[in-house]
Amino acid sequence: MLRSYDIKKYFIFYWLFFLPVRYSFAQNNMIKDISWKVVTALPGEQQLGLAGVFGGVSNSVLLVAGGSNFPNGMPWKGGEKKYWNTIYAIEKDSGRYTTRLLKDTLPEPLAYSASTTTLHGIICIGGENKTGISKNVFLMNWDAKKEAVIQQTLPSLPFAITNAAVCSIGNNIFLVGGEDTMQTFSVFLKLTLNAGKLEWQNLPPLPVALSHTTVLTQSNGQEECVFVIGGRSKAVAGISNLHGVVYCYIPSKNCWVACSELASNTSHAFLSATCGVAVDHDKIIVLGGDNGITFSKIEKLNFDILHAKDAAEKNKYNREKMELIDEHKGFDKSVWLYNTINHSWKRLSDMPYSPVTTMAVRWGNDILIPAGEIKPGTRTKSVLMGHIIY
Repeated sequence: MLRSYDIKKYFIFYWLFFLPVRYSFAQNNMIKDISWKVVTALPGEQQLGLAGVFGGVSNSVLLVAGGSNFPNGMPWKGGEKKYWNTIYAIEKDSGRYTTRLLKDTLPEPLAYSASTTTLHGIICIGGENKTGISKNVFLMNWDAKKEAVIQQTLPSLPFAITNAAVCSIGNNIFLVGGEDTMQTFSVFLKLTLNAGKLEWQNLPPLPVALSHTTVLTQSNGQEECVFVIGGRSKAVAGISNLHGVVYCYIPSKNCWVACSELASNTSHAFLSATCGVAVDHDKIIVLGGDNGITFSKIEKLNFDILHAKDAAEKNKYNREKMELIDEHKGFDKSVWLYNTINHSWKRLSDMPYSPVTTMAVRWGNDILIPAGEIKPGTRTKSVLMGHIIY
């Protein structure tokens, strides 16, 4: 048992030595900026690029699965969305990234699945294809000896969902938000992978229904928490509500707390379909996204087209919509650094372009963003890398 004198000595040592070291380390570990370049691409001359890919890192290989594109023309010109079951492997050797198409495939074509790397492998949840929205859940792992992707089925969701988000703390998997064809959800579910019986549990729902949100785990200074940033939600009139919210789920308290909303240089900002990574012990980097300015105008025109009183009015709205799409300059390229302890925002240098509806994966001090949508309907096959500069 420690005597009171020993306890007093311990606290003196802590305050005089340990805290200053922690403070000094934090000061020397400040992120200054991120430098960007394209490092590789999805192979194949016929690959037009993909949006809605999912995956993660397994045994030092980044698996990039599924996705969708429009190989026969844009949807507003009659083109049909195609869903893919392909899996790519991105590998790093001597600082150089390479990508190859694997012989392994998904059980079915799939895009917009929620995915994250866990202690047990890459978990993939929900998504959609031409037959509808999925409620399937599975794990992917890379077997280096067999040069193969090992897939394992997990308990399905109680309902089908797409454009959700997922993260993990230890053995606990957290599914956040999402949507189906009719509505956006505020659901918050947990699956404990080392439990005797694997089943999804309901947790306190999000304060607001969200899809296309960014979800990551990071410390709030006390414990690992679930942070939810931005997103959007369907509205009855067909015009989405856009959000700049930041919520933190504190596991020990089993509750949500509202944090500082997404900031910009001028005013409150909205972002959805962003990428993000957690870094150090107290930071989240939010990468690009759709700020909703053009998105909302297109949704409004879709509503007007649907309710046009005659062909002339319908053609007028269609022309306005085509002009918006043709003049689209790409999505928001801003990069934000969020401190999860003091809830401050800092803007870093912009990305060269902003891929949305894809994922970001941290690999050491590099951030990899494979493929994604760069304009409405337009995909890229490039893999963008951001190098964190301290």
